Amino acid sequence: MVDRRTTLVPSPFANIACIITKGAPPPDWIVDGLQHFSDGIGGGNHLPRDVSHEDYRRIIGEMLDASDTLIKYLPAFQRMPFGVQCPPEVAVALAALPKVRATLKRAEPAPRTGRRPQTRRQICASVIVEIWKLVHGKAEPRSDHLYEACNEYWRACGNKEIGTTGDIDNWRRAAEASAKADNKWIHQVLIAVQNAA
Repeated sequence: MVDRRTTLVPSPFANIACIITKGAPPPDWIVDGLQHFSDGIGGGNHLPRDVSHEDYRRIIGEMLDASDTLIKYLPAFQRMPFGVQCPPEVAVALAALPKVRATLKRAEPAPRTGRRPQTRRQICASVIVEIWKLVHGKAEPRSDHLYEACNEYWRACGNKEIGTTGDIDNWRRAAEASAKADNKWIHQVLIAVQNAA
């Protein structure tokens, strides 16, 4: 968490927090929650944006193949001759590899058909909707304030405007889908951030 009392540069998410609270002074946890998800929404800690869908599928496939090879052959270290003990790093890897493989399998993209999925855009709307629920008690997926918060958050995360500049109605579909979706993972993170504040 960033201690904003010692920070001279205001958070780019402070304005979005005020939009969410409809002008009321926002609690610090909102800015912290927005900051927490911002890299993923802006693409900051993912593969470069110029990596194609096909390249991403290939990279995930290579990692799955590597994990399969390790899962298959690393157990040989558990049966080493002459009483040689299995190295602790190998034991840790053997315990972790099935979980790593399961995570990679979940990250494996489905073959692309139709329109390109808007995952980062949907997560952006879901973060705003979940914060909105915590602040206001319900999602209000048809609120212009909610659409504006989605749009400003998207741009604050380093993304280009969607559609016509300033047209917050571009967020209607994503906000309505987020209000109906099970965003438990986002909600749990926001509760933890709220409790830590």
